[in-house]
Amino acid sequence: MSIMLHVQDGLHLTRQALGRLFGICIEKTREAGGRSVEEAARLAGMAASQWEAIEAGYVPADSTQLRSMASALELSFDKIARLAMLFGDALKEVRPIKKKEGTGIKRVNINVEINLHNAFKAATAAQGVDMTTVLIEFIQEYVARNGLATPRKSRRA
Repeated sequence: MSIMLHVQDGLHLTRQALGRLFGICIEKTREAGGRSVEEAARLAGMAASQWEAIEAGYVPADSTQLRSMASALELSFDKIARLAMLFGDALKEVRPIKKKEGTGIKRVNINVEINLHNAFKAATAAQGVDMTTVLIEFIQEYVARNGLATPRKSRRA
């Protein structure tokens, strides 16, 4: 598998475009091997929806997942790892949390099942949006739909 990118001055590839290039490479390799999405996903030990998210632009950073994909595609791990590094390093989705003191912003932590988290992350990456933006929009819609609840007064003394 070979890839040639010609980038002119001033042309900036977005996160979505780079991820999509990775996905196209995976998709074309899968098709060349005569495998369906479902078959490739099964061989890699993942859900078909996860495989589809990768072909849509999500670049996995987990070496275990990359190894299982390489095996399903009958590729060497080095080839798929190079692709993921080429396109994934440019994606650096995780960034340090900045303290927003005095800005009226409150941080919220939730515990989510790993598979749901990974599927959500893949879906947002495939759409070129970040997880925080999607969650904030959901919360805003929920509050608009359900109204503001009056907090109960505590019975503690």
